Amino acid sequence: MAEAPKEIWDLVERYERERRAFESGSYGEADTRKEFIEPLFAALGWDVVNRRQYSEAYKDVVNEYSLKIGGSHKAPDYAFRVGGNRVFFVEAKKPSIDISRDSPSAYQLRRYGWTAKLAISVLTNFRHLAIYDCTQQPSDNDRASAARTLLVPWKDLIERWTEVEDLLSNKAVNQGSLQRYFDQASRRRGTSEVDGIFLLQMEQWRIALARNIAKLNPTVSVNELNEAVQQTLDRIVFLRIAEDRGIEPYGDLKDASTSSGVYARLLDIFTAADTRYNSGLFHFKAERDRSSSPDRLTPGLTIEDDVLKDIIGSMYYPTSPYEFSVMPADILGQVYEQFLGKVIRLTDKRAVVVEEKPEIRHAGGVYYTPTYIVEHIVEKTLGPLLEGKTIRAARNIRVLDPACGSGSFLLGAFEYLIRWFTKAHSESGSASSRQVLFKDANGELRLTLEERKRILTSNLFGLDIDRQAVEVTKLSLMLRVLEGETSETINSQLKMFAVERALPDLDKNILCGNSLVDSSVISVVELTPEEEYDLNPFDWAVGFPEAMAAKGFHAVIGNPPYDVIEKDRGEASWPHDKLREYIPSRTDYEAALGGKLNLYRFFLVQSSELVRPDGYMGMIVPMGLAADISTRNTRKHLFTYLRNPTLDCFPQKDNPYRRIFRDAKLSTMVVAGQKSGGKLTAQNQITTRVFPGNDLKDESIDNVLSFGDLQLLNSANAPVPLLAADEWEICRAIHSQPHVRRLSDLGTSYVVTRGEINQTTYGRYIVGAEEKEGYEPLLKGVEVGTFELRDTLSQGQREMLNAKALRKRYPGKTAPLAPRIATQRITGVDERQRLVCAVVSSQMWFADSTNSIVAAEGAPLPLEYLVALLNSDLMQWRFRLTSSNNNVASNELLDLPIAVHDPTSPTEHQLIEKVMKSGNRIAALKAQARAEKTSSGAQRIGRMLESAWVSLDDAVYDLYGLSKRQRNLIERRLGAAPLVAQLTDGDGDM
Repeated sequence: MAEAPKEIWDLVERYERERRAFESGSYGEADTRKEFIEPLFAALGWDVVNRRQYSEAYKDVVNEYSLKIGGSHKAPDYAFRVGGNRVFFVEAKKPSIDISRDSPSAYQLRRYGWTAKLAISVLTNFRHLAIYDCTQQPSDNDRASAARTLLVPWKDLIERWTEVEDLLSNKAVNQGSLQRYFDQASRRRGTSEVDGIFLLQMEQWRIALARNIAKLNPTVSVNELNEAVQQTLDRIVFLRIAEDRGIEPYGDLKDASTSSGVYARLLDIFTAADTRYNSGLFHFKAERDRSSSPDRLTPGLTIEDDVLKDIIGSMYYPTSPYEFSVMPADILGQVYEQFLGKVIRLTDKRAVVVEEKPEIRHAGGVYYTPTYIVEHIVEKTLGPLLEGKTIRAARNIRVLDPACGSGSFLLGAFEYLIRWFTKAHSESGSASSRQVLFKDANGELRLTLEERKRILTSNLFGLDIDRQAVEVTKLSLMLRVLEGETSETINSQLKMFAVERALPDLDKNILCGNSLVDSSVISVVELTPEEEYDLNPFDWAVGFPEAMAAKGFHAVIGNPPYDVIEKDRGEASWPHDKLREYIPSRTDYEAALGGKLNLYRFFLVQSSELVRPDGYMGMIVPMGLAADISTRNTRKHLFTYLRNPTLDCFPQKDNPYRRIFRDAKLSTMVVAGQKSGGKLTAQNQITTRVFPGNDLKDESIDNVLSFGDLQLLNSANAPVPLLAADEWEICRAIHSQPHVRRLSDLGTSYVVTRGEINQTTYGRYIVGAEEKEGYEPLLKGVEVGTFELRDTLSQGQREMLNAKALRKRYPGKTAPLAPRIATQRITGVDERQRLVCAVVSSQMWFADSTNSIVAAEGAPLPLEYLVALLNSDLMQWRFRLTSSNNNVASNELLDLPIAVHDPTSPTEHQLIEKVMKSGNRIAALKAQARAEKTSSGAQRIGRMLESAWVSLDDAVYDLYGLSKRQRNLIERRLGAAPLVAQLTDGDGDM
């Protein structure tokens, strides 16, 4: 148990000596902070007063107690941070308040922590130190003890120091104490994350507004209804957040809802906001210098008072559990990303229905990119892009997100640029730099409002097909531009810079359109006016003329949609049916073709064209891009047009708490690189980093490969193996040996196919296991074992094929002749034995859950040798290197390195014979084991089997010339869980 430091002993002794004075009402909160709370957290290793002189973005502790609105605090006293990210709040009270029983103090703190989506937060006056679980939704009816996980009175602080230190010390937090707490808490019942609750409330507001508007405004169309509801909610949310941040007078919206005529009063507030902010969100009259059309729809609507009173009332204390002053931009983005996944429909009788958009339904939901992944991609693109740049040059860069959604990547880029320009200007010290900097209430240098507006309009650009998403992106960016401002600071800066409005017009930066379809679609695909409206064609040179005239954007970033265009046996539904018709007309999309067409591949190819020479590109996409045969064209295209790309891979998909997208069972990767001249050579390099979970701080397995290395594995597909450098040296050595060939290189000697009976297509002919005339054996993958066909099945039951009826319907349908090799087609990705193979000597049909290997007459290698080789440890290890899912595909079998006879080497011939004999012995011993009835006999056969396996693996290692060190490395890798996890669909179909 750690002993409390001397500083804590001194604090406790002082409090004990002067306790009566401290707990009198005259000893205030400010003195408590300075004399007790700040020294307490300094003893826990936090730089509370920023002695290290870190910049505002990276200092340990941010003091927020200067922010008061309407006489009350609208932010916690302290925000404790790691790497610039908030990890917990501390709310201070004076010792005269008994915080062990004071429920309003606890509710205040919990609102802060819960809204900011923090694991815990601290309420203290030194008299007590209370730690609260902020994963539970707070209520104003809760007692002070609700969600409290720790309460330490001052007199127990020394004795219980270890408890406090293990959770709250700077060292513990940096080592993940709060993340572990959050992961555990989020799995407990009763937890409710703020984004989920706020989303639910937003959806309730939407349905209430939509029903009321549809009822009272019978001429409003469905598109107008969607727009009116979205705009009204956006305006209310923006102004309510602005109130809590001190930008707008607190309570304006609430005051407007206290009597009749609520909507008319709201329109007055909205109109005033237009005058103040110059934002498209509040654009009601035409202006000479604004390209967008004003809103002529919502001012003419009728909305009942009760609906608006309910919405507005639920956003204020004490009813509201939210403290909007601390709600992070990414939380609001996550809510809106989900919110935009649904659309309002009207029935024939004008009843309102809210349903998932078709493209969201096909994709299996909406998945918001975690903030740390956004920051990672921004760093990998803007970091090298801005390195060595002057301020003047940096002012001209253009960053694009071609599928911006709710704006998370543009927000991430905005944050990065704010930090970069703040640092660059502060280091410059020039007169022009001093004009764009000022010191805030805490004495920290910040960019002026005008400079932040300039960054928005000069450096950031976005496109999305969803009109509502475009407005949400603008909303998110506007809120960020005003972050840290108050009504007073805005007014003073507007006067200083002689400007009238606080926000920029983003109508030329954030546009609505289809990134993949331009106006040429009209001459290629037959479209109704409604379909053309929904398809939303977009011409890049028209929408972003300056960027395209300058050869493109300096950086293209994002998380493109992963929706498979073709489903249900090649059929495509709206809007993908029109896109599929259009694609053949675009020769520049050829690199995105292959297998099931997936949108993300088209976005990758398109983005590589949109980025200018020597610009940077970074996106998160399904990990199937690394090795799937269907993605080979896109893979080669990226290696051609990106200089030394990096692939940061996150293969974990089965544990929702360790994968990137918690709600999507999907393995992902971040691909990033600088645009090159477009020449693919064997020397082109690719860097891979493979992380075991979703944490970039975890130790990764790294490697640098050349394109020639990839071709060594398969010249046509060029899969990227996800392995360490020492493993790659083994792989390269195996494939480079003169007597080794890929199975596909052996010509027509071997035919490798998927099992001939598709269980869906021919399901009507699959029958029970009873013996009947015309019924023939059907082999399914679950029946295939290693060197055997299993007597006992782990799942399902044996079935037969009504071959007589099948041949009558399909006269040409036949099964290949025996013998042939059968392999399981689906194997658990965590299994040591991924290749499960047996020789099938009797005639039977193979289901499509198997693979079939048939040897032609005169084939150079016996099937018994091949099956032994495939079942060996060496081939298990080699297969896992390029397997990106739980499939064992026939093309993957064809890529395996097979040692063939070398007539000039008797030793190799002997080793091939030894491999085959060892395999035959294992098959024979397994047959004996199935027949053995005594335990002693089974143990004896088991020992012989172990020896036979060792003999097989030793012979295979000798055949491929591997050293003892290399063998040990392979065995260690096989003993560990593989890094490459299975994908639902190799190409990321969610």
